[in-house]
Amino acid sequence: MGVNYIMHVFIDNYVNKIRLQLKQKYVDENYNINTELIISDMNHLKENSYDYYVKLLSILYPAFFILNEEAACDYADKILDDIKLEANEDYEEYTDDLAEDDSLDTYDIFEETEADNKPWFYSLDDVDNIYDFIDWIKIDENLLIDLFRCNFEFLDESYFDIRELLNEYKDCDPYLMDMSPLWYIDKYYYCHEITIDEINFKLFSGIKKDIDRVIVIDSVVNYINNIGKYDPDNYKKLVVNIINYSYKYQKYLLLSKKYESFKNIVEQSVKYIEKESISEINSCSVNDDSLYTILDYYFDFIESYDNNEKTINEFCDKNKCNIKQIKLN
Repeated sequence: MGVNYIMHVFIDNYVNKIRLQLKQKYVDENYNINTELIISDMNHLKENSYDYYVKLLSILYPAFFILNEEAACDYADKILDDIKLEANEDYEEYTDDLAEDDSLDTYDIFEETEADNKPWFYSLDDVDNIYDFIDWIKIDENLLIDLFRCNFEFLDESYFDIRELLNEYKDCDPYLMDMSPLWYIDKYYYCHEITIDEINFKLFSGIKKDIDRVIVIDSVVNYINNIGKYDPDNYKKLVVNIINYSYKYQKYLLLSKKYESFKNIVEQSVKYIEKESISEINSCSVNDDSLYTILDYYFDFIESYDNNEKTINEFCDKNKCNIKQIKLN
């Protein structure tokens, strides 16, 4: 443990940076989306740098799939209904007419089936790769706009809302990784296990920015509460680790009588940890005031972790005492 080992949990979300750049370009302050500019720019990109065009759509596809799958399927249903309406008299003649339009690459887009001659892309279940999706966009450019809109909305969602959403769709990860290899960046950024290292970073980065200690710890309390709301398993593992470090330090202060003017606070906190904390951790409902005190002493402990750890161990060896860890049932 130690502050020197915490930076690995943070990576730049390259995908979100792309979303932000696109949003800044295509969305005004009133959240109006410049759809004409999107279509114009994407057509230009497709004609002049097709590989990057494919890469960009691939990057944007997962958020579209997760946020707007139902609406995306509605596009396909609409297309299917339009095709069936005109195909009632002579479907073959209809597709022959479309084939004469070079802009549609008709024979790449349609495939007759023995059942009802419907296009193969009638739902997202049939989009097996990004080129399938690109073919779909050739039929309806509104799908391209929806792709961008979903990514703008994705960017606006709170961290924990997205974390919950991505965890709900975790079974889709293999598919989304095939569609977009960079999907792992969003997945790690939003869904990685939050550890004490990340809590340390939030504490120390706040102090370095000269933010009041009370405000910093209050923000961490709120952050941990959100973890409990959206990811109970992660919450339990995280909080019990924080409590054990804080408890070890507070118990040492009591045993060594080094609590100075904070005797009542330390005694009450240790009593809470020993008598009540386990049930509250299991229910993801550790009291805010108790959690604040626990974090306050945890913060004191890790500020000089190596020295404090050594001092506490030497004290326990000398006095033949053992500070037990709190364990969940």
